[in-house]
Amino acid sequence: MLDMTQLPLLTAELLLGSQPLPPGPPPGPVRFALPGWQERAQPTLVRECFAKLGYRYDIQRVPDMPFHIDMALSALPDIQMASGCVHGSRNQRTQAHVGDGDGRDDAVLIVNRRGRDLIEQRGEERVLGDGEAVLVSAGDPSTFLHKPPGDM
Repeated sequence: MLDMTQLPLLTAELLLGSQPLPPGPPPGPVRFALPGWQERAQPTLVRECFAKLGYRYDIQRVPDMPFHIDMALSALPDIQMASGCVHGSRNQRTQAHVGDGDGRDDAVLIVNRRGRDLIEQRGEERVLGDGEAVLVSAGDPSTFLHKPPGDM
């Protein structure tokens, strides 16, 4: 299992700062987490940071559920991978995101290692249990609801 604490930390300050980002995806793997940020600010920070990396989602905190993100990100030619914990969020890729020409029409394989993930796409709702997976399209609107522990 990957020890994420040994990876370089890709911070919100780096992604959202005034300095231009290097072209292309960050050299990886890198760790994305928000240590030291207030929990109520984290969904907005995640949305803005992911947008800087080319992923557009509306990210909302789920009431009465702790919000947490700690992920390893790695980009290889023609494939991008993420592994880690995401929970307490409702992530939605809307028709506006899909239709704005952001170029994201990839197939996305979601493997739920533990916890429960609710995924909605094309009028279908699916709940993933421990060890289950689903293939979705980034080219279609979708919603993901991650409950603790949210390990994917």
